[in-house]
Amino acid sequence: MKEYMVSVIVPVYNNEKYIPECIQSIEKQTYDINKIQIVLINDGSKDNSLKVCKELEKENNNIIVISQENSGVSVARNEGMKKAEGKYILFLDSDDMLEKHSIERLVDFFEKNNDKIDLVTYPMEIYTNEKARATSHYRYRFYTEGTGIYDLEESPYLGQSTINVMIKNERQNQTLFDKNMNYSEDEAFNTKVLMKKKKIGFCKEATYIYRKNVGSVTKNKSNPYYTFESLTKYNEDLIENYKDEKGRIPKYIQAIILNNLRWRIKTDEIFPYHYEENEFNNAISRIKNILSYIENGTILNMPNMPIYHKFYIFKLKELNMKPYYGDNSFAIMSGNEVIFSSETIEISFIRLKIKDSKKIYILGCVKSPICEFTKPKVFLKYKLDDNDIIIKEMKLEEAGLSHYQSTIKTNTFYKFECELNIEDIQKFEFYSTIGNTKMTSEYRFGGRVVFNDSLERYKFLTKNKKYILEYNREINAFTVNKTTKEKIKQLNKENKLIYEKLDPHINMYRWLAKKVHKKNIWLYYDSANVYDNGYYQFLHDLEKKDGINRYYIYDKMNEKLKEKFTPKQRRHLLKYGSLKHRLYFLNSDKIISSDISLSVYCPFRKSIKWYRDIINYELIYLQHGILYANLLQMYGKEFNEIDKIVISSEFEKKNLVENYKYNEEDLICAGMPRFDIDNSNKFEKSEERKIIYAPSWRKYLVGELLKRNRKANLTEMEKSDFYKKNVEVLTSERLKKLLKQYNVKFEFKLHPNFNCYKKMFEEKCSENICMGNAEISPSNYRMLITDYSSFQFDFIKHQIPIVYFVPDLKEFNAGLHTYRKLDLPLEKAFGDVVYTSEELIDKIENELYTTKEEVAKDYNVSFIIPKYEEYIYLPNGKIDLTQEEIFTIDNEGDMCLDDAMSIKRNDNGTYTLFIHLANPTATIPYESNTMHEALKRNHTIYLSNNSIPIFDRYLSDNILSILPNKNTNALTIKVGVTPDYSLDLDTLEIIPSIIKNKHKLTYQGAEEIITSTGLLHDDLILISKIFDKQAIDNPRVRAYHQMKERINNQKEVDSEAPIAHMMVEQCNVFANSTIHLIDKREHLGLIMPWRVQREENIELIEKYLEHGSFDINSSGLQLLLKNYMTKSKYSYTNIGHQGLGIDGYVKISSAARRAMDALAVYVLYDLYINRSADDLDSKYYYWEKEIKYWCEYANIKASDNITFMEQYNYLSSKGKILERRK
Repeated sequence: MKEYMVSVIVPVYNNEKYIPECIQSIEKQTYDINKIQIVLINDGSKDNSLKVCKELEKENNNIIVISQENSGVSVARNEGMKKAEGKYILFLDSDDMLEKHSIERLVDFFEKNNDKIDLVTYPMEIYTNEKARATSHYRYRFYTEGTGIYDLEESPYLGQSTINVMIKNERQNQTLFDKNMNYSEDEAFNTKVLMKKKKIGFCKEATYIYRKNVGSVTKNKSNPYYTFESLTKYNEDLIENYKDEKGRIPKYIQAIILNNLRWRIKTDEIFPYHYEENEFNNAISRIKNILSYIENGTILNMPNMPIYHKFYIFKLKELNMKPYYGDNSFAIMSGNEVIFSSETIEISFIRLKIKDSKKIYILGCVKSPICEFTKPKVFLKYKLDDNDIIIKEMKLEEAGLSHYQSTIKTNTFYKFECELNIEDIQKFEFYSTIGNTKMTSEYRFGGRVVFNDSLERYKFLTKNKKYILEYNREINAFTVNKTTKEKIKQLNKENKLIYEKLDPHINMYRWLAKKVHKKNIWLYYDSANVYDNGYYQFLHDLEKKDGINRYYIYDKMNEKLKEKFTPKQRRHLLKYGSLKHRLYFLNSDKIISSDISLSVYCPFRKSIKWYRDIINYELIYLQHGILYANLLQMYGKEFNEIDKIVISSEFEKKNLVENYKYNEEDLICAGMPRFDIDNSNKFEKSEERKIIYAPSWRKYLVGELLKRNRKANLTEMEKSDFYKKNVEVLTSERLKKLLKQYNVKFEFKLHPNFNCYKKMFEEKCSENICMGNAEISPSNYRMLITDYSSFQFDFIKHQIPIVYFVPDLKEFNAGLHTYRKLDLPLEKAFGDVVYTSEELIDKIENELYTTKEEVAKDYNVSFIIPKYEEYIYLPNGKIDLTQEEIFTIDNEGDMCLDDAMSIKRNDNGTYTLFIHLANPTATIPYESNTMHEALKRNHTIYLSNNSIPIFDRYLSDNILSILPNKNTNALTIKVGVTPDYSLDLDTLEIIPSIIKNKHKLTYQGAEEIITSTGLLHDDLILISKIFDKQAIDNPRVRAYHQMKERINNQKEVDSEAPIAHMMVEQCNVFANSTIHLIDKREHLGLIMPWRVQREENIELIEKYLEHGSFDINSSGLQLLLKNYMTKSKYSYTNIGHQGLGIDGYVKISSAARRAMDALAVYVLYDLYINRSADDLDSKYYYWEKEIKYWCEYANIKASDNITFMEQYNYLSSKGKILERRK
């Protein structure tokens, strides 16, 4: 029987690939192999691991194999220790290795110190499956004396949390692993062994080679979703087991608890966010109780922990602290204990760059523990060329960097921004004050700043080579010096010396970059092999003749390049990472990308720091979709180098300013380029009825990106709620029956990051359920099911109904995905949220039942998504008037508000009048079933207690309606007004806009404001005077209004508001005459559905009205109006409106209630607002046919040939679609 000195315990689970290499590292040890026992414990592996182990056992009689059902690594190691025959036990995981001298040196060390220690540790080197050896684990820097024995009372920060240890084989008294722990079981085991003698051995000459699996899914297992209870109980047990009679615990135990907290702050894995409120509050109490045992000194002396995270822990402890101020310093104290003191305040430069060779732009951040107690003041002091000294106080706002090296807010820091004219200054510096205490600035330069502490690079040449900007460490200030040839030559020489020490390629690229003679270089990017907004923006911009050299960067040559680019366009392609790409990048003026990952747009990647002094591009982020997930560390202004962001909505603007710390001028409201391109032709139009389910990916269910692929973990996926509930949906007999009944196909589209699981889900498909294609056209689908995917915004644009299915809400809330919060919560988004498969199928059934009705074919407007304008699309050319004091005047209870007004007072005594009209073009395509149906209905009919609208009520009473306190697409008529209230028609404009109604007035309410006082009194009086002035100037208009008002006065409901009524009438008349006024002024020759009327006998009608009161509904009056008021009608030819005395009249004031008004707005958009000479003839031809047809149709509708009852019966036949769908 062999006598072993060492038993190596190797637990094995699904590691067939690495086991032979692991065992070879043991067999090749310099220590006598006959004295080494190898115990392999197969823990229920599902691959060929057991077979590999058995083969190794046959080859080496030192190996024994144990096989058990999957019970976890702790049980496996315990079983292995039971079989251990060696004097010492060493642990090795089956995908790791040992350096060849390790066992020999560990045994030698243990033999010399056997009576002093029970455990010896040794260095761990970390390998990845992508590259060679990485750095050593940071822990071993604290073994400052090298190989030896360390007292844990004197060196408490040597916490041994990993299994690179050798221990004594205590046999019957052997310490075992806790099989109930699912995390930190190694540390718990080591701690039990170490606390017997409170000493640890360290053997520097051995090495444990740890293979870090980059693509592993197990990295998420540290999340509180899996570990909070076991880890918290472990900490509580440590306290209970080791506290003394005074309730104090050893510093080593304190340090172990603190170390776990240290790295969890960085990963935001302290709190169990998935708990319900009461459970969560109890968890917080448990954390605070554990922290109460950690002494302040232990926290302050904790190595490898930033001071700011130490203060975060003090806050968690609810430590009572107070600041004290000296002449040039401050201190923070808790009782009599000094927690922190300093004579400086850190000013960190996040960005420092030259804009247009003229402006020095600085984005800085004030960091100090004192900021937790008071807001400092920061001053910019600069010296001008004429030696004047100027001091300016910076405006401070809370910084995104308050989330210090963490996704949680750990501290309070303040950011500031400023610009300096480089031509005017000699020197500048920053200093701060706290109360009356002036503090010295301690400058820090971030990775995106040209100045670099590690390189000692503190000066650079501006792009126009006129100035050298330098940070002078001796005076702690920045200087601006005009260049000379000698200064430039000296600077180049200094830089060359810096980079020669690093890499000869750096100087080569820097030298070659100077040889590029092309100017105005713009580079366009998308993610690798994806054609996104960068591609569409590039195609659009390339057509411009503006002297810009534009290039699209492609990842690698493939067949799609031929499909995507014409031969002419292909001359503007650069391969990523090519020499030309690198040189053009260094000389670029703009980087325009739909992905801001550094590796996407920078061919030098992290080595970009060597070139910061010669690059000066503006980074414009096009985005892929709408930013709605909470991703501050990715998209916050202080965390990247974005200069401008293209956005698509008011929601984004507010979100990016308030939460991501951008300024409004950093945002370009232009919409996503891919939404401006009509891609419908590239997809075959599907006649099938289809539903698509497109869930997002889950970070916790797939490995990191490795060589453009992600590693699957089939076991984890199969155990997840995501998989189980989705399989319930895909295999539901009820769903299959519904799909067959309504002849609908259900497509399941996996996120590209989940392609490794495609086969798993494909197996669950059936007759009407299939996997979705890589590229799809949203318009081909009746319904979208998703969760957090930005894919939803493509469907919202196409007005497709959405249901949110979240099968794993707890996992999401716990932070197992890339984010755990949404800036736009699903509950406030664009559809219902469901959490179970049955709830989802209920929603599908409801949608299928609804779309089965005829309404789905003829009237698709009922699918309009709430909040469309606010969240999705702000087209080019719209002006933002949401800050104006806009008001509407309508009857009590009216919801279809299609006109509004506002007035602006100018500094020179003039005014600007705005009339805002409903704008259907922003929501409804002209050639849609919706618009066709509206034209057939012609106009909204008002009954005694109801109405029959031309549009779906959700359109007329919500989306199109100028309702209070919501952003609404409008058509705004803007005109200047002279001090005597005359209209300046030379200033007349009709422009698309976004407006927000601030005041919804009734006629009576407006009348009361006009005749007494109120918030809008001055505005209403002013507008009334303006319209009165126009009526005086045109007697026919005045007579027309007086006649209508006399008629209106017969109605009891209106009799109390004559001025308000007349003002609205006058407003509408002017609005409806504006098209002709502009057409006449600009000689456009517009074709329109003109509203025309021949001469009528106004005087006779007025004489009749003088006879006194009469019944407004009397047959006599109706006969009078018919005989003496010539009916106006629609005409393709303009003959003027004689009743109003107006040469041209086109009704556009009620586009939500009158279909011909809406038609006029569409024509106006095509022939005037979006006027283009390229296809003007074809547009005129198209609209000529449309106008002629619908004018004739509208006139017939209004004639005696169709009675009211005939029209009513026609509209009633459509009754199923008059109300908004439930």
